[in-house]
Parts: sequence; structure tokens; C-alpha cells
Amino acid sequence: WSKPQLGQYVFLCFPEISRWEWHPYTLASSPLETHYEVDIKKLGDHTTKLLQNFQAGQRPVVKIDGPYGKVVINPRRYRSLVFVCGGIGVTPMISMLRWYYLINTSEDVAAKQSVHLAEYIYFVWVVDTRATFDVFRDTLLKCMKRSQEQGFPAFVPIIHVTREDASNPSAYGLQPQQLFNGRPDIKHILTSVKQNGIKRHAVYYCGPKQLCNATWEATSELSDSAVQFAFHHETFEF
Repeated sequence: WSKPQLGQYVFLCFPEISRWEWHPYTLASSPLETHYEVDIKKLGDHTTKLLQNFQAGQRPVVKIDGPYGKVVINPRRYRSLVFVCGGIGVTPMISMLRWYYLINTSEDVAAKQSVHLAEYIYFVWVVDTRATFDVFRDTLLKCMKRSQEQGFPAFVPIIHVTREDASNPSAYGLQPQQLFNGRPDIKHILTSVKQNGIKRHAVYYCGPKQLCNATWEATSELSDSAVQFAFHHETFEF
């Protein structure tokens, strides 16, 4: 057993559902934690059966292969980070947010501040409903609170809700400038990021292909001789 690292994933098999099916899941836990955490969304027959088993009070046997991979960017190299994600694609971002903000001891704080340069972390998350947001609500609110302490990066959450009315930010624990209806205008968001005075920004993406392409195009269009956006997206190393 080894501690989880940023950007890693594992293959899981639930023999009671299918003895031969192995599915990849990105770890949401960070190197600061002593457990593996994956977050599984009901998307097809396999995950539907898994959910039904849990709802019935069963605790299925699980086989684990991994972890594999690593984060595709080196977050220590950038003063400005932009995380863009859709739905359950948020899990690798959650791992990094926990690594940056959810530190428990003064020794960990001192060690962390000696190795990272980040001054800003922009967190763009597209969710279908509030129920999806609530999966990581507590984590995000803790990050927002921690970012107000000296030595931690400014945390800028930008949450877009696509299938429900998101006109009540307080229900999410957010401010009006942090919660929006509909899909994001990535180019507009990155244009605002471009004004923070930092010349090199890392943009890290995980989620649906359409939003990936829009983010990639925006980073290309907005990069110039003065400001550069380095775009990276999550892939599994098969």
C-alpha cells in the first residue's frame, strides 16, 4: 500500500456484479491522506447495480488494481492555476484542492508553503444539479475558508448549473459572483484570469469532450507574447 498521489487512478472490480469487469476511477484523495477515495456516479448498468447493492444494505467485495498514473501538470511550477471540470470529472481537481488547502498541522503548512508557488486557484465546475455539487460542497467551502488565511492561494470558485435554477447562491453556500446558470463562457473566464498580473497560467481540464475543446481553443486564442496559458487535460495511461 502507498499513499495516493496527485492525478492517480485505480481499476476496481466488484465480483458480485461482474467478475471480469474492471473500471478506472480517479482518486479524489490527496497525498496528505491515508486512504483511497473514489467517487462513482451512476452512468450505466454496472454503476446502477452497484448503487442498488449499497441501497439494499450490501457492502460488496471490491478488488483494486493500482494506483497508476500521475498528474499531467506540475502544480509547483505555476503561480496561477485554472481547474476546469464537468460533472464527475471534478475528482482529480478535488485531490489537488485538498493537497493545497486541507492541511491539518503547522508542520504540514510550513512544508507546503516551501514547495508551491500558487497565488491563485480558479475552480470552474459545471454540474447538472445541486445534488452533484453537494457531493463536494463541504470540501469546497473548507477551501474557501482556508484561502482567507495567510500563505494559502486565493480560491476563486466559478460554479455553473445546467439543469436547475441556480438563482439562490446562499443555498449552495456561495456568493452571487460564484454561482451561475447555464454553461460557462470559458474565453470570458480566462480573459478575466489574464488580468491578475501573472504571465504563466496552467489550465487543467477533466470532463466532457465539448467543454474540453472549448477550453483548449480559449487557451490558444488568449495566449500571446505577454501571457501564456498551458493547457493540459486528464487522460488514462492505457
